Amino acid sequence: MTRLTVETAPEASKDMLAQTEKTFGFTPGLYQVMAGAPQLFKTYGAIHQAFQKTSFNAKEQTVVWQTINVEHECTYCVPAHTALAGMMNVDPDLNEALRN
Repeated sequence: MTRLTVETAPEASKDMLAQTEKTFGFTPGLYQVMAGAPQLFKTYGAIHQAFQKTSFNAKEQTVVWQTINVEHECTYCVPAHTALAGMMNVDPDLNEALRN
């Protein structure tokens, strides 16, 4: 799978990639790949934003994300959401327990 940048992505993905980098300080590999399919990238972003607007707090969101990640044995998602949980100030002990 090709990892794209703001410069190499289809026009419809460029703004989302730029915003992601601005928000996180980097562009996750998953986003770099999804940028090749702008409608997929847009849909994923909409679902992600909708989930963030739920009544779940950061700790509860981390439980949901990491449970899914561990259940699916996603070797990319578990570390990615570990980093996100850290950025969201989730207790590292909780995150470690979820990972294991």
